[in-house]
Amino acid sequence: MVLGFEKMSRLDFGVTEEKPNCPVSKLSPNLAPPLSASVTKCNDPMRDKVRELLFEALSRVSGEASNDIIEEVNACDPSRIAVSVESTMFQNWGRMNGTHKMKYRSIMFNIKDPNNPDFRRKVLLGHVKP
Repeated sequence: MVLGFEKMSRLDFGVTEEKPNCPVSKLSPNLAPPLSASVTKCNDPMRDKVRELLFEALSRVSGEASNDIIEEVNACDPSRIAVSVESTMFQNWGRMNGTHKMKYRSIMFNIKDPNNPDFRRKVLLGHVKP
C-alpha cells in the first residue's frame, strides 16, 4: 500500500476501479476513523501550501454530495487524500517549479474548480488515482 491507496505506482488521473482506504463502516458512524482537522506538514512551505489548497477543495465534497453517497464521502479523510495527492505529484515531478509548475497548476485548478464537483468527489473517493 502506497500513499493511502492500494497499488499506486504512477501518476495517472484516469478513472480506475481501485478502492481508497476509506471504506464505509456499516457498523456505526462512531467507529469510523477520526478525520484530520488539518493537513500533515512536510516543512516545505510550497508543498504545505499545495496540501492545504487540496485539503480545502476536498473538504467541500461533503457539502456537495448527494444523500445516497454521503456516508461514503464522510468515511473519507480529505486531509489524508490531500497529502496523498500532493506526495504523488512531488514524487513524480519534484518541486513545483520550471516545467512542472504548469502541471501542478492544472491539477490544482481542476480539483478546486467550483464547476467540477464530480472530479473532486472522484479524487476524494479514490475513483481517480492520485
